[in-house]
Amino acid sequence: LETITFDPGLRATELLVVRAELRAANDCRRAAEDFTVALGRGPDAKLLERILYGRGACRTKLQDLVGADADFQRYLERFPAGAHVDWACRWVATRRLSETNR
Repeated sequence: LETITFDPGLRATELLVVRAELRAANDCRRAAEDFTVALGRGPDAKLLERILYGRGACRTKLQDLVGADADFQRYLERFPAGAHVDWACRWVATRRLSETNR
């Protein structure tokens, strides 16, 4: 997957998301870049859910808290019954609490 040039098709976008998910374990900067490229391709709902969660998680690791907030808020708005809704809700609630305590 590291050497593939991805065309703009849905299957290629899915492979780009898979690469981002694999990269996230060791290189969140590059993973976040892949997630962003995939997001720009207008993915279907199934891919969008993976992209928003994956990029949000990477952004937390990269200390991009504003970006993570945006991804998780969008995730919750778009996928209120999504696979990662509990985690995203906890993140958003914790961030709001920390903002309130400042």
